[in-house]
Parts: sequence; C-alpha cells; structure tokens
Amino acid sequence: MNARDEAEAAFLAAALEERLGALPPPDLSRAILRASRRPGGLRSSGAGASAEAAAVPPRRSALLAAVVLLGGIAVVGGVAIAPRDGVGTAVAAPQEPKPEKAAGPMDAAAHFPLALGNRWEYQEVIGDATRSVEVTVTARVAVDGVVISQLTTIGDGDPTFAFWSADARGVRHHASDSWTIDPMFNACKVEGLVLPSPIGAEAEWTWQTLPPQHFPKGVGGGRRKTPDPIEGKATLLGVGEQVRVGEQTFSCVHVRTDTELPAGSCVEHLYFARGVGIVRRTSKTGEGPETCRELVKFTPAMPRPDRDHVLATALGDAGKTCTWIELPAADDTAWVLRSEFALEPRQDGVRFHRLFGDRIAAFDPASLADFQALAHDEDFGPRMEGLFPQRMTVGLARLCARLRAAQLGQRFDRDNGMSVEIGLGGTKTTLPVSFVAEDGSRTAHEIVVRTRNAVPVAVLFDGR
Repeated sequence: MNARDEAEAAFLAAALEERLGALPPPDLSRAILRASRRPGGLRSSGAGASAEAAAVPPRRSALLAAVVLLGGIAVVGGVAIAPRDGVGTAVAAPQEPKPEKAAGPMDAAAHFPLALGNRWEYQEVIGDATRSVEVTVTARVAVDGVVISQLTTIGDGDPTFAFWSADARGVRHHASDSWTIDPMFNACKVEGLVLPSPIGAEAEWTWQTLPPQHFPKGVGGGRRKTPDPIEGKATLLGVGEQVRVGEQTFSCVHVRTDTELPAGSCVEHLYFARGVGIVRRTSKTGEGPETCRELVKFTPAMPRPDRDHVLATALGDAGKTCTWIELPAADDTAWVLRSEFALEPRQDGVRFHRLFGDRIAAFDPASLADFQALAHDEDFGPRMEGLFPQRMTVGLARLCARLRAAQLGQRFDRDNGMSVEIGLGGTKTTLPVSFVAEDGSRTAHEIVVRTRNAVPVAVLFDGR
C-alpha cells in the first residue's frame, strides 16, 4: 500500500467510525501524518492563517481617553469612511448559496460552523487573570464570491472583530485593512489557511497574516496603509485527539501555528471539534504570558427561514410583488445590520418591510420609533461600543438614503462627503447624498443621524 492509499484508508476509517459507530473517531494522527510526510506522499503546501486568530487580550479604549481630554465631542471630518458609489435600492440581494451536499466527516468547514447567530462562550486565562469572553457570528456577507463571516468578540474591553470563512477550500482567517476594533471588513487579499480541507490532505503548510493592528495615537481611524504580510507555518498535530474541556470531552483536530511577530515568536495551538468549532486555543508570544481560552458553552443559531417564505406568510399575495434591497459589501451597512429590507410597490407609493430572524415588521424611514426598534433588535449597545460607533450611525444614514430615494422613485447614487462627530455616549453623522431620477436628473439631499447610548435619537432627511 503506497502513501496515498494509506492516507485514504485512514480517512475512510474515520468516516465509517463517525457515521456508524457510537464512539468518536479514533486518533489517526500518526497514520495521516506519516502518509503526508513521506516522499511522494500527500502534498504539503498552502497559503494563509493568522496571528490575529490568537486570543485578544483585554484592553481599554485609547480613543475614549482622547475624547475625554478633548472635553465632550471630537469632530472627525470623514473619519474612517471615504465617499463611495451607492448601489441601486430595488435590487434583489442574493441569499447565501445552500450547500450542495452534507459536509463529510473530514471536511474542514464542518469543524468551524459559521451560521449567523452562532455563539461561543469561553473562559479565558491570561497569566493570573481570568475573564469571560463571548464570540458571536454577527454578519455574513459575500465578498468577491466568498462568504465572509464577521465574528464579534466581547470581553471586558472594547468589542473586537475578526473575519473568517469556512467552505470547500477549508477554514480561513481573512485579514482586514482596518483595525480589530472596526466592524467593517476591508479586503486586502491576505488570508490565512487555518485548516485545509479535507483534513489530513496537508501535514504542514505556509500562510500569510498582517502585523498586529495598533490603533494610532490621537483621534482618527479608518483604512491603514497595508503593511507587508508576515509568513508563518502551520502544522497538523492530531486528528481525533481527545480534549477534555470542563465536563465535556471532544474529539478534536489539533493545529499548531508559528509566526514571527515584532513582539517575538508567537506559538498558537487550536483544537477544532466537528459541529462545534474551536474548543480550546492557547497562544504565547515572546516572553509574554500564555493565553488559554476554553469553551464553556456553544449555542448554535436556529436555522434561518427562507426570507421569501416569511414575507409571503406575513403579506400574502403582496409578498410576491416585493423586491429585497441590496446592502453592498463595500458599505458599512452590510457589516452592522443583520436586518433585511423588502420594498413593496403600491398605488399610493412604496412601503418597506424589515425582516429580522423570522419576523416581518413594517418600516417607515420617516419614523424614529422604527429606527429605535431596529437598534434594539440589532443589539447595538454591546456590539458597537468602543472606538467605532460611527460605523453604526453611518450605516443607518446610508440605509435611510436608500429607503428615502426609493420613496421618491429614484436611486441613491453616492455620498458627497460626510462628517462624523464622536462624543461620550453619542455620535452624529451628517451625510450629503445625491439621488438620480429615471430621466438622469440629480437632486442633492442631506441626512443627519444622531445616537445616544447606541440608540437613534434623531434621523433627519433634509432637516425633517
């Protein structure tokens, strides 16, 4: 039996044991790794994981102190967001593609489920300090044909955001050309292959990541100049490895990553359990303390209902005339909103409906109460606090622009610059916009959104 036959036999044994047996898959690490490393055996190359996948240590907002020193509201003209072209409002937004077949036992994606709303609760120990950490999938957006999941981590500091994908290519961490405290994904074509698929096809592989994303001194933000990527090495150390976490024992895939960071050598161990995700993660950089994060509870989200079916159930035949409003991946709105919006044409104008989970509610862009209900459902308080609350207010302003343009029978074409004010507990966005009518004529408008404690207190269109 040659090396490839031996590896395939190991894979088949794992599949049969998991599918037919009551016991977890056996530890096939030695057989798989031996076959992978033999001359002429399975290939051993690849690209991409990330040092940013390491546990995020607790920290406090540097900008908050800066804002306090400035005494109230700091005005940041066009901070973090550059004007970009708008997208037509009444365009049906495609739903995520459904998998063609059930994931096999050795599919990497099955070991990191990234459904919208999935939540992991961890206990994290850094030296002598212990804290609780919650990680939630808070957005899923198609970017250049790849569905990118936004993972929001909430501990005892500012929320932090990381971006992952899990598909037929494997599990990948995607570096963002923004700060870890920024909820918006800015693609920079640097991605880290954390777990190749099928598991065992690679014994060792190289990957790329970006240096740590330190926030600049003073008040500012937004896109940074993309630094040169760092190349590291990942090694598959175990398959079917038994890992006890709390009162549970998981059969895990064990991956080690090695990265040379400015702060020193970073060694990270990740343990993936099928159907659950990361159950343990340890990391140590240079002479710093080890960070160990262990799973306390995994709560999978309920399957998302078909949005057209929910709309038809709520509206009857009127649901057939509706179109879904597209929120482009290059816009803040796509990364801060989980709600979806449908436009219903009527003889007296248009009406909007907001889908959240399995609920449909009427939405009036002239109603402050409807924006406040949106903020409550979106749980903006814990998700958007910290250094980038402007993403929320800009996102709401752009949403208002799309809906208002549709009311006028026009389309939101583009921003004409903006200003953002960030204060203690509140933000204000002033968004000049351009609408285009069917005959090509343009009209200029202004949208102002003010929030207090992550709740809109004013949403104004041309001062009303």
